[in-house]
Amino acid sequence: MVSLGIFNPVKYQLQNYLGYNMKDFGDNFRTIHIIKHRNGIPNVVKAMWFDGIGNKYEELPKPGTPELIEFIKQKKK
Repeated sequence: MVSLGIFNPVKYQLQNYLGYNMKDFGDNFRTIHIIKHRNGIPNVVKAMWFDGIGNKYEELPKPGTPELIEFIKQKKK
């Protein structure tokens, strides 16, 4: 059994969440929380890029890295 939660910090007008600047993402930022996992580690949070048109999630690079800057540039084209 796995319990997941999805959180949208933009909905609560947070400017910074887990080290990510929400202005960089618009409404494309979500976090997936693994709340409970029978055979794994619980309480894990993963930052994700959310594409609402295709209902697609992609894991984001760590905040403050060159990989994140390049990722955002590619997505905003």
